[in-house]
Amino acid sequence: MHHFDRWRANIIKANTRQDVLQVIRQYIACVLPSELSKLPTTSQAAVNDATTDIAGAAVTLLRDELRFSGDEETAALMHEMTQTFTAASARVAHLESRPIAFATESPSRA
Repeated sequence: MHHFDRWRANIIKANTRQDVLQVIRQYIACVLPSELSKLPTTSQAAVNDATTDIAGAAVTLLRDELRFSGDEETAALMHEMTQTFTAASARVAHLESRPIAFATESPSRA
């Protein structure tokens, strides 16, 4: 298996969207083509498009995982991939979120 905990640690260390995308590229490169070919076609397409739409890939993988009724090995791969892409999507969302500025001063009185 591809060890989600290792990839999650790399995702958490990523400081930019580009860093997260690099981790995802490396992750995908570690999945054998023979393993990817066992995934539903929608998941295969989502993984191929992951570098442009991590959140979309995470949602597609989750949806396909919930509907999957095939062999246990492929189900385990789908679960791990879903976790990895969800973590990457959450990290990108965190990195791209902007803090809300709150007024800290009271209006001055004349």
